[in-house]
Amino acid sequence: VLTLQPSGATKSVNYVSWIPKSGGPRGYEMDVDAVFMDQVGQSTGISVDAGKEAVAFATGRVQPVLDAMATCNDKLMLSWGADPAAKAEAVGNPGDWFSDDDYPKRALSRHVQGRAVVVVTVDSEGKTKACRVAVTSGDADLDSSTCDVARRHGRYTHKSGGDRFAVFAVRWMLWN
Repeated sequence: VLTLQPSGATKSVNYVSWIPKSGGPRGYEMDVDAVFMDQVGQSTGISVDAGKEAVAFATGRVQPVLDAMATCNDKLMLSWGADPAAKAEAVGNPGDWFSDDDYPKRALSRHVQGRAVVVVTVDSEGKTKACRVAVTSGDADLDSSTCDVARRHGRYTHKSGGDRFAVFAVRWMLWN
């Protein structure tokens, strides 16, 4: 549960937690919608209650940080050959495009995990036209499977005016 200060707005979110292979602090990845992100921008503090673990941060004004992150993200997309002004919006949650059956068999047999970031080119019909890996997971099977699933299941809102781009990350994880 995320709680924003000073508004007190709360949001129950799905999250993934992991400890990096190299050690270090536990990581959390959470999904929130655009409405809640607008509220985050207006906050000056946030608390995270993840069951047995809880933490609170006095962040100061968050909106300038989000604006700087958006600028950085746009520059990164440009470096990957994707025009941020030509962004394609996914229909639904791209995470729902992936099922346990999509985990590459060779990677599964080797107990390989990783995170791949892909750039998807979307045609004017909202279908995946091309996919390429922008940041490798470190494993060719995971990388190619990310694009394979994006090609098979990815759907985007129809936009006129030529190709559009979407960038998303997939964390391939094995659960014990």
